[in-house]
Amino acid sequence: MRTVAEKHVIRIHPEIKRTFCKCCNVLLVSGQTSRIRSRSKSEPHTVITCLLCGTMKRFMCRTGHCLWIDKPEAWLAAHDKSRHK
Repeated sequence: MRTVAEKHVIRIHPEIKRTFCKCCNVLLVSGQTSRIRSRSKSEPHTVITCLLCGTMKRFMCRTGHCLWIDKPEAWLAAHDKSRHK
């Protein structure tokens, strides 16, 4: 899926991107191909570790945090860019 998106220069939604390992491109399934832990040293975050290659992903757990793609101005900016082409 990731290689097809790169080949055709298509952006993958961040929620889908989070389900793949950045290093070995395997689908991260909790308990089978990945380990998920919650940590709260300086700031609460979730750590997802790939069991095949050992790569770790960290996601901050902030209240009120919203992905940029989910904000209305992101959709307006993308719409304006397509209009200028």
